[in-house]
Amino acid sequence: IICDYDSLHGWTKLEYIYRIWCIFELFTASQDDDCEVTIEMPSRERKDFLDGVSDEGHIDKLFGVLSATDVENAEASYESDRTDILNIVNKKTGYAKFNITINTLIRKWVIRLIEDAAHLKLEGVADGEYDEDCVDFHSRVGVIFLELGEYNLAIDMYNVALEMVEKEFGCDHDKMYYPLASIAGVLTGQGKYEEALNNHAKALTIVENKWGSDDERLALILYNMGDVYRMQDEYDKAIDVLNRALAIQKEKHGQDHMKTADTLLIIANVLNGQGKYEEVMEKYQLVLPIYEKEYGSDHVYVAALLNKIAGTLKNQGKYKDAMEKYNRCLAIYEKVYGIYHAETIRTRNNIEILKNKI
Repeated sequence: IICDYDSLHGWTKLEYIYRIWCIFELFTASQDDDCEVTIEMPSRERKDFLDGVSDEGHIDKLFGVLSATDVENAEASYESDRTDILNIVNKKTGYAKFNITINTLIRKWVIRLIEDAAHLKLEGVADGEYDEDCVDFHSRVGVIFLELGEYNLAIDMYNVALEMVEKEFGCDHDKMYYPLASIAGVLTGQGKYEEALNNHAKALTIVENKWGSDDERLALILYNMGDVYRMQDEYDKAIDVLNRALAIQKEKHGQDHMKTADTLLIIANVLNGQGKYEEVMEKYQLVLPIYEKEYGSDHVYVAALLNKIAGTLKNQGKYKDAMEKYNRCLAIYEKVYGIYHAETIRTRNNIEILKNKI
């Protein structure tokens, strides 16, 4: 069954899942192991999605679509139809689980669409030659794959950009900063910390030489390096580079800006590793309302922060408070990422461990 999401509002509002009989069709198909369900969109919606790749807020729109999925909002001409169908869904799988099924299908469609578009971009370029549009596209979709947790695909996209830029401009050119820093971010997600630091160091040298020691790009690299040092338990090195980053952010944006909040958050993470839990919670409580205001209470970035807060509460022996935060975090991850994503599994495992302490 191919579910065609015909919409008057572009890909960000999928009308199909707001129609109760369409929900019944999709639910029935998903219950049959011999039936393969594939989500497709009309050409207009596909073009709309790909045209928006260059928009920095594109990934947030995608997460917005995923977090908004709720079969209970489906409508029907007759209320009795709506009630009966929703009862079937709820009794057999539950609304939350079926929302996850729908979002898994949407994720698969997004990944397939982007991969196909990336291949088409490369087909129009001579082997290894520099093409600015191609570099920009692969850089942008690398961000999307990174945020979706598709690390290998993200590396593939960023490497296309890196190789083109290096061949055209050389390894020390300022255009090398972005792909180097981006690849470092993916390597961090994969746990390849030394490789990540090597890429960050190369990017840092380029930025300092080109833009100076108080540039925002430098603050971002220092922030990311601090996070890697934290993961390696090298707390002194982490605090050193993070304080440099924080000084730049405060000067550029002020105390209540998102970028300053992000830097405060990573400093809190380092303090957490040092066992300074009271100081950690003070900083987390300052950052949480800023994140909720910026992203919304059901965003994966908020979930990640809730996960950190839960961990600190657990370390303080406040197990019930920690469980509440973990459960809220899990609900967001399952809805947006799906049940098999690494973050979802990790959070579920943390909950199981905590159950033994309550």
